[in-house]
Amino acid sequence: MTPTLKSSKIDQKIESLGLKHLLRFDKSWQDEQIERYLELPCDDILRHNTRHIIYKAVALASLIGAVTTLPGVWFQITQHAFYDTFSFYLYFSLLTILFVSIEIALLYHIAIESVHRLLSLAGYREDERFPDGFDTKKIMVRAVLEIEDPAIEYLGIDPERYTSRIWLIVRAFLYKAKVALTTFIVKTLLKKIATRYGVRSGFIWIETPVTAMWDGIVMYRVLREAKMRLYGRWLVYHVVYDLVHKYQITDCNRATQEAILRAISVMIVLSKNYHPNSYLLLLHLNHYFGIRELEDGDEISKLLLFLSSASQKEKQLISTVATIVAVLDGNLTRAKKNAIVEICKKDAIKQSMKAQTIYDALHQDSPHYALEQLREMLN
Repeated sequence: MTPTLKSSKIDQKIESLGLKHLLRFDKSWQDEQIERYLELPCDDILRHNTRHIIYKAVALASLIGAVTTLPGVWFQITQHAFYDTFSFYLYFSLLTILFVSIEIALLYHIAIESVHRLLSLAGYREDERFPDGFDTKKIMVRAVLEIEDPAIEYLGIDPERYTSRIWLIVRAFLYKAKVALTTFIVKTLLKKIATRYGVRSGFIWIETPVTAMWDGIVMYRVLREAKMRLYGRWLVYHVVYDLVHKYQITDCNRATQEAILRAISVMIVLSKNYHPNSYLLLLHLNHYFGIRELEDGDEISKLLLFLSSASQKEKQLISTVATIVAVLDGNLTRAKKNAIVEICKKDAIKQSMKAQTIYDALHQDSPHYALEQLREMLN
């Protein structure tokens, strides 16, 4: 069964532009038909180089944020007396639009270049089995350009089933407007504080450090998400290889295979998003299982019913798969932790601690250590 991906035309266009920009850094990618991952360097080297890439990008983003606000600040302070009100705000608006455009273009360039460096550091190669839309380059570009992942129709799984439609509309609006809203709120609060303490004439300058700080924070956050997608994807590749070739899960009976997919589906729903790493694990395993229908696949009650009569080996396998999926999107929520407790029962404390350890390892740029912990869980 092939998944159906749905995204807005605007997001597709932005993704396409970002992808073209990424490909300019290494034109050889455009000519490769079949690619595979090469091994990541050891955790120490990876940690050092990854942090260097991210911190450099954050510093540059902060500098750009500060420098691009200076013309507007200078204009407000020095030129107000030379124009009538209409002309002043007209020229100020044009100046602001110009330098905001320059700021955004430079920030996107730095973000895309940093993604290229991360991919190069990881020895990037693509796996031919990854469906279109799950291409590593695309999911990394979506992360740094803050484009929502496309909605995925597959086996009836609905990550938004526990989210009200009204909240979905509000969330979509906030997702698109978060930068403007946050900047406005921060500046308004600072302005009130400055006014209260009599800091009026110099308040205009506050825009420079605020913008610098905000651009640095956003750059750090999007690159952190990008590296988590890269690490998670690498984990998926190795976990699937181990499960198929070492643990022979393709020889499991149909009910066990369905339970494995249910464990993944339950965690996807609890994530409340279409994170590509979780779906990649689901797609890869089902590539071997060949299951076309999974009735109520994302209902935890169905999974718990199977586990109530499963063997100890089956329980360990399924609880490990659930734990893996819980951390793949880089967000170990309370709902996921509670689900791990329900699924693992007697081993709940041990599995929860493992999940936290793997989660921390990924965020600390130690994917090899995270993989070691996962393999311990399978043994």
